[in-house]
Amino acid sequence: MIGATFFLGWCVTLLWLPGMADKKGRRKIFWLGMLIDLLLYTGLMITTSYGVMIFLYLCFGMICAIRV
Repeated sequence: MIGATFFLGWCVTLLWLPGMADKKGRRKIFWLGMLIDLLLYTGLMITTSYGVMIFLYLCFGMICAIRV
């Protein structure tokens, strides 16, 4: 389930995020994504809940469209 939510988040944002980065500027979107990624990693290290972990991996998948 954890791996599936990662790829689900990635697929959902691939439809609209690259176009938004082209319009708003890739540098701003990239650095915002890196900041969110840092916060998500911190949350992942702190959490003990399986449900929260699933949600964080979904968010990681969404941010992956920014990093790649």
